[in-house]
Formats: sequence, structure tokens, C-alpha cells
Amino acid sequence: MYEEFADSRLTALLRYAVMLTGDPHQAQDLVQETMARVQLNWRRVVRADSPERYVRRMLTNQYVDWRRGGSTRARC
Repeated sequence: MYEEFADSRLTALLRYAVMLTGDPHQAQDLVQETMARVQLNWRRVVRADSPERYVRRMLTNQYVDWRRGGSTRARC
């Protein structure tokens, strides 16, 4: 289930996001936005060979999107 995955992997995903962004607050935003997308696409994620790897890729893609300015999230 999504909740079990999120509970068990959230800390590791947050560490990965901090490594990507270099900023703990931005990393939290990145993980939150990505996990919302994961929940919406859970059926596809769970069917992947490695759901965690799939989610990390989603996280990375979301970060790249932010860097390119492709996200609609507000920037301060």
C-alpha cells in the first residue's frame, strides 16, 4: 500500500532530495510534491520492478523540472 511505502521510505527520499537540492526546506517541498504525484500514480509505481527506484526517478525529474523553471510552484 501507498501508506506503508511512504512510511518506510520517506526518510531516505528526504535525504536524497537534500542531496539534490542542497537545501533541507526545498528538499521537503520537493518530496511533498513528488509524493503527491506518487499517490496519484500508485498503480503504475507499484507495478514497477523497483518502486523505490521509480519514485527516486520521479523525484529527480521533478527537481530537474524545478531547475528548468517548468514547475508551477511558487518561488520566494
